[in-house]
Amino acid sequence: SLESTVEKREQALKTDLSDLTDHVQQLRKDLKALTCQLANLKNNGSEVACCPLHWTEHEGSCYWFSESEKSWPEADKYCRLENSHLVVVNSLEEQELGPTAAR
Repeated sequence: SLESTVEKREQALKTDLSDLTDHVQQLRKDLKALTCQLANLKNNGSEVACCPLHWTEHEGSCYWFSESEKSWPEADKYCRLENSHLVVVNSLEEQELGPTAAR
């Protein structure tokens, strides 16, 4: 029947989407690894924290400062999508890393 054909096609598309999503995630991991290797080569092989583009490294951790204001749940969701988490500030030095201190 037409309904059965549509359901089968829909399931096939969902499977394809899932496979493509997995592939994109693997490509992102590979790109990050290659970017880190390149950064280490540029630093003559010395180990450095490998932060994504436009992130700030501080004592082995990576920080990103948003230009836009978000609610706590929105910011938390965004961070999780970036394989990260909202920062818990543990020191004055860490607090001074913020965007106003960097300007």
